[in-house]
Amino acid sequence: MAHRVEGKETGHGRPSLKRLNFSKSLMEDILVIFCDCLMEALIRQAVEIALICLGMPAETHGSGL
Repeated sequence: MAHRVEGKETGHGRPSLKRLNFSKSLMEDILVIFCDCLMEALIRQAVEIALICLGMPAETHGSGL
């Protein structure tokens, strides 16, 4: 059953991004920031795991990241 969103049939309960008036560049900026944060977190985890594998706990040596 299709739902109506402000006079437009979407086929589901959520409005499309186009109907929410998000600009493409804003969405791209948000995605870039999200990916940067994700990569930084992954790098921190990789450094911590590498230090632990080498027998140096990351919290006592301070990885400096």
